[in-house]
Amino acid sequence: MTVPRNLRHPRYWLLWAAIALLRLLTLLPYAWQMAVGTGLGQLFRRLSKRRAHIVRRNLQLCFPEMPDNERETLLQAHFSALGQGLMEVGIAWWASPQWLARHVDTTGLEYVQQAQQAGKPVILLSAHFTPVELSLLVDIPGAGLTFRPHENPLLDYVITQSRQRRGKHTVSRNNIREMLRVLKQSGVLWIAPDQSYAGSNSTFAPFFGVPAATTTLLSLLVKRTGAVVVPFFVQKRESGQYHLWLSSPLEDFAQADETRATTMINQAIESGVKRAPEQYYWVHRRFKHRPSEEENVY
Repeated sequence: MTVPRNLRHPRYWLLWAAIALLRLLTLLPYAWQMAVGTGLGQLFRRLSKRRAHIVRRNLQLCFPEMPDNERETLLQAHFSALGQGLMEVGIAWWASPQWLARHVDTTGLEYVQQAQQAGKPVILLSAHFTPVELSLLVDIPGAGLTFRPHENPLLDYVITQSRQRRGKHTVSRNNIREMLRVLKQSGVLWIAPDQSYAGSNSTFAPFFGVPAATTTLLSLLVKRTGAVVVPFFVQKRESGQYHLWLSSPLEDFAQADETRATTMINQAIESGVKRAPEQYYWVHRRFKHRPSEEENVY
């Protein structure tokens, strides 16, 4: 690929070196890659007290009945998964189709096929898990991916190029018009609405029993296109295999009001988190925005 001239500037050389190092690490045996990732994750936990605090607070809010020692064990496991997730980004970007075919399996694609046969577009309702980049490799021709453009132009360029190389059409999460176009043309759009959203296009809905500012974008898209909402998550098994699974479409989503719809979204994501809680992105400030009467939980 031809790299834009502005991304060859010396200010990006260190980042280019880091990307090259990640590329080299993907040549190591898988077990070694995961060991490196675990070490990086635990180093990050020790160096970033703020992120460790955010993870600990999220776990306290979402699992209040869990004993403190179990939450600390979960916290440490999460940072290991977080570091391994960096290695998994490299795998998603550069692994051969043969490796992916051996290590990544998908179940539930019939839900997408059934919707397409009925002439309905599909919204893949996902969430931010540590191996999330691998989940974007699911073989659905023409599927669009919503994303938040990265603040660093080089990372944004590399990520976008990688996804497009795998045949995925990327759409900025702020470009609603393009989302509607993708749904009406190719019929499948991947969305991960599990970050804290504020403003007129959001409402508070419970996430593990805690009010969380949740986007109402899916309600708008469903009302405009008649799309069905299919939960879609990824989990890394202890064996090192990656399981992408799609569940049956959310029932009566199109008829639900915004509060009910966002509650259904968060409940679906909860079910995915419970399968592998250490692999969920607890480093996000999911409860950053609060109802007016509540204080900052962080």
